[in-house]
Amino acid sequence: MAWATHLIGKLGLTLALVCGVLSGTAVAKGMLELRIKGATTKLPAIDVSPNRFRGNYPEITVKGGRWLFRRNLFPKDRRTQRELAYFHTSEALGLDAVPELVGGAWQGEKGSLQRVVRDARRSDGSVKHDIAEVKAKGVDWDSLHAVAIQHFVTGMFDDKPYNILISKSVGGKLRYDAIDGERSLGYAERFERSGTAAKMVQGSHALGGPKQLSASLWAKIKATKTAAWTKQLKALGITNKEVTAALQRLGRVQTRGLDALF
Repeated sequence: MAWATHLIGKLGLTLALVCGVLSGTAVAKGMLELRIKGATTKLPAIDVSPNRFRGNYPEITVKGGRWLFRRNLFPKDRRTQRELAYFHTSEALGLDAVPELVGGAWQGEKGSLQRVVRDARRSDGSVKHDIAEVKAKGVDWDSLHAVAIQHFVTGMFDDKPYNILISKSVGGKLRYDAIDGERSLGYAERFERSGTAAKMVQGSHALGGPKQLSASLWAKIKATKTAAWTKQLKALGITNKEVTAALQRLGRVQTRGLDALF
């Protein structure tokens, strides 16, 4: 029992999860609740294991995919609301920079559920190093630009490399995704304008990365329906002050493109 208790404290998971991992059977009891567009779907867990990067968060496999659960430990901190606002911003701007994220519950605990990016790893904070590490055939430059714009528009406070995932796209190119948005949109007043992703964009120019947004990504950003987006942010508890700041930052991107980031 002492051994099991030690593992629980180390991983921060429930006893049921720990036992499932130790057994190696890839089987765990539990029900996952996904809240998508106001509808709740309950699915039995097929497999549960600790997240590779953060062992205290479980990854839960259900029919249709694998999800990372992050419990809302501090209700006043509004973690889940900010993460949802972060994801919806990516969708509203047409960036596709954040893996699908919804509200939900696991084992009765409320929180956020994000679709796990297959075979992803954390960025090194340098495009050159990322390419060497993954040995990709090329880079999906749109995905890197999208992450930089996502961080900029949302005033991402915690924009360090460990919150940028890299993986291979279907075509084998290096793809970037932004995660852990609970420290964006109202988390803090301070925002470092030239953040990690923006510096990576600058560094990519030496590797032949484009200095301008692609026509397709530019068109999506220009077509952002700001009224619907800001209404959604406010519904999630983002303050008027931060919504206004996000609108202003988006306006700079729509006017200046990537130059707005530097």
